[in-house]
Amino acid sequence: MAATLHTWPDPATVALLNRLRLLGRRPLAGRIAGPHRSSRKGSSLEFADYREYVRGDDPRRLDWRALARLDRPYVREYADERDRVVHLLLDGSASLGFGGKDRRLKELAAALAYVALRQGDRVELTLLRGTTAQRVAIARGPAGRSGGARGRSASDACQ
Repeated sequence: MAATLHTWPDPATVALLNRLRLLGRRPLAGRIAGPHRSSRKGSSLEFADYREYVRGDDPRRLDWRALARLDRPYVREYADERDRVVHLLLDGSASLGFGGKDRRLKELAAALAYVALRQGDRVELTLLRGTTAQRVAIARGPAGRSGGARGRSASDACQ
């Protein structure tokens, strides 16, 4: 019985994955700046709120229109954006080698990694085998611009 060559991702899968997004339940409190809304206030372009000026605030953030209207100084606050790390845990036990389950799980992990990388997230894959865990850091999304390259790197990491 000859082995069939399996290439991933095929163009139809890539087209489907390009329409998907991974969503979080709440704003992030990550440590590194990134493309996702955070629970913290920061210096992005997206306006979040006003608050009264306190000594030491950056005078560039003063809202001069609010000062003229209310006769009290207010500063503008902006939403902070943080990165998200997507952790994928892959079972590498021998029992998954039965019936082609391992290939499907690797493809699923690679697909999730592809979607996460495409939207600018960092992806970490951990392969669990018995009592050992081997961590493989794939990358951060914008580093690899080509969708095919991201898909192949995610697929290679799952091998």
